[in-house]
Amino acid sequence: MAQHRAEQNSYQRTLHFHDINEILFSLNDGCSFFLDDQIYDIRRGVLVLIPEGTIHRKINPSNVTVDTYTLHYPLALLEAYSTPHTDLTQLYGTQAMCIQLPEKDIGEAIALFERCLTVPDDSFGSDLRQNLHFLDILLKFYPLLSAGHGGNNAHSNISPLVSELIRYINQHLSERLTLDRLANTFFVSKYNLCRQFKRETGFTIVEYINSSRIRMACTLLRQEKAISDISSRVGFLNNSHFIHTFRQYTGVTPRNYITRYKTFTDVPFFSNFAPQENGA
Repeated sequence: MAQHRAEQNSYQRTLHFHDINEILFSLNDGCSFFLDDQIYDIRRGVLVLIPEGTIHRKINPSNVTVDTYTLHYPLALLEAYSTPHTDLTQLYGTQAMCIQLPEKDIGEAIALFERCLTVPDDSFGSDLRQNLHFLDILLKFYPLLSAGHGGNNAHSNISPLVSELIRYINQHLSERLTLDRLANTFFVSKYNLCRQFKRETGFTIVEYINSSRIRMACTLLRQEKAISDISSRVGFLNNSHFIHTFRQYTGVTPRNYITRYKTFTDVPFFSNFAPQENGA
């Protein structure tokens, strides 16, 4: 699904993640973007790859209008169009990246995204044509993104402390992560740790821990693990607390989440997919 949005800071106030992949293309300067364990300055011509399950959020404290194109697509679509010589999943299915396009490529990028906005009609080949527009975008930007594989050339302004804290949290999600434990681990006062984290990211440590645990729970649910096993594996003390928090962050119960996710198992057309947003 393709969208063109021009919105202010009422959009994406919370951390969230999707059950499908996303490409975001920025048309103006003025906001930042939390992606994985980094925060990037978003400027005109920045292309962001967001794999399924990656926690992200726009940060827009100045209340500027944020003008972006977004594409949402399932991994199954990439698998369907990959060949032995062209594996689309290798880059577009798993890598979280933030790349600044050269100015000379921005005009063509806008034209490509605009073509994806076209709603298929009942005419012969209309649906296939939209899939081809989507593939045009993937093939056009593959050389640039591949050159940045393993690194991002859009500037990140997160501190080493907060970046390391985020990585530590994700490595210990199954354990009891109290603020006291985190402060002691990083040799900083609890007050200063919480204040710096909130100042840089716009959300609290507890919000991030809960979002990360729910993201991990979604992954395990898709692997058909038992709910009773999942709650302890992602750090919840009991099933009731897990189910309550899961519903708070996703809007559905764990069982309903599985039912919803199974509707994505067939190889779809690009236009059939709308993003399911999971977040606080």
